[in-house]
Amino acid sequence: MRVWIASLIFYGTVFTLCEVARFFVKKFISRKYPYPSELINEFIGTVQICAPMFDVNFVLGNYGLRGVLLEITFIEIINAFLLRDAIADPCPLMFGFIKNTISARRLFSILSVQFAAGYISYLIARQFWSMGIHPQHLEILHEECGADLTVTVIYGSLVEAVGCLAGKAAEVFLEERIINEKQLIVIRAVVAGTITILGIHLTGMYANPIVAWACTFNCGNVPYLAHFMVYWIAPLLAWHVADMVFQKEGHEKKE
Repeated sequence: MRVWIASLIFYGTVFTLCEVARFFVKKFISRKYPYPSELINEFIGTVQICAPMFDVNFVLGNYGLRGVLLEITFIEIINAFLLRDAIADPCPLMFGFIKNTISARRLFSILSVQFAAGYISYLIARQFWSMGIHPQHLEILHEECGADLTVTVIYGSLVEAVGCLAGKAAEVFLEERIINEKQLIVIRAVVAGTITILGIHLTGMYANPIVAWACTFNCGNVPYLAHFMVYWIAPLLAWHVADMVFQKEGHEKKE
């Protein structure tokens, strides 16, 4: 079996599990227990975002950057249609807390769910690999995870921040100019894939702290502080810069 077929089976498994879980939440939990159902949906959405990322190195090793571009574009398009009722990114939460729009209780409850989902995503990936659908899956089970951060902390922080900022800028730019929703989804997915391949050999180019944590935390010789500087502080600063820049532009256009 080819790697890309095994990858498609993995994506299909993850997306199917998430959709089935959402169905049960909506059917049996959401009406009676709205807040727990919100947390469960956050868990499901975070798994949906994190789990497929464990497959990226397989595609990169076998098909190079073009393969990763296609993979990320495909995943982003699927998530655009399937991901719902979840944030699946700590940055909006932490930024909202800083701006006093999100309470400390909500911040820590959802962050806790995201951390749990990130770890469960790792377990789901390992369980899938243990099935031996492709020989490389069995090989990686016996290997230690490697660090994606191959540059200095300052350089890596800059890469992640610029990647996150570029994604936000592209999002604002495209939404202002493209009316067709399907075209917007595809173009945004291609942009996300392009940003990823530009930084993947430097930091992994995650631009989402919880995905980076799930895939790289405690891997290689990267100190914990360096991990949080590159994958948490840098994207959060990028969110702050994006808010200042695009909010200012919005005010200028109104005037």
